[in-house]
Amino acid sequence: MHRAATGPGRWFRRTGRMLLTWILLAVPLAALSYAAGFAPAGVREFGDAFMAALVGDASVNDSPSLVRGDLMTTAVAEGSRILIPSVGIDAPIVTPASADLDVLNDSLLQGAVRYPGSALPGQDGNVFLFGHSTGIAVVHNQAFRTFNRLGAVEPGDIIRIRSGTREYWYRARSRALVHADAASIDLRAVPGTRLLTLSTCNVFGKKDDRIVIEAEFVKSFTLRSFMLD
Repeated sequence: MHRAATGPGRWFRRTGRMLLTWILLAVPLAALSYAAGFAPAGVREFGDAFMAALVGDASVNDSPSLVRGDLMTTAVAEGSRILIPSVGIDAPIVTPASADLDVLNDSLLQGAVRYPGSALPGQDGNVFLFGHSTGIAVVHNQAFRTFNRLGAVEPGDIIRIRSGTREYWYRARSRALVHADAASIDLRAVPGTRLLTLSTCNVFGKKDDRIVIEAEFVKSFTLRSFMLD
């Protein structure tokens, strides 16, 4: 008489079948949520990394925005965003017309500000973005929370900038807390050096302190249409 398998072998087979069923259900659901744009941050980052590998890296020199004739463009594309999935930052990027203090302050009410004259994403030099942060629980203008979680960025975290039809990835290499008087951002274009610097006030500490994140360029790639917001 045939006897049903018992013991560890049966348990492993049953567990394996259950795991396979979950995978077969989870993968399509994750793909659908990613394509629809409402996937969790971890799924979005994995999906974007997969798409980047699928379409292949592209040289930053094929970006349509860096040089037009003899003039270097001075602003990121309209609709550009900075995304740091590890800490939940997702904000628009604006480039003001000048570095006048009043103009910069007005621009901060719209999101992360790219300092005029700093590099464009993917360019040699230093892309300098700064934004508001606040300890107030309820604010009318969400721009005041743009970089609230910047102090939680860890070395190794990926920082993404979407501009036009391209995405640029930088990897955080350092996080520092510096006094405003000592904060100095080098915007010189050094050939072969592509950096990103992020800064915000330390609202949970001394008001004159600044949180500064430095990151190095990793790669850029063209976005597929369904990856665009």
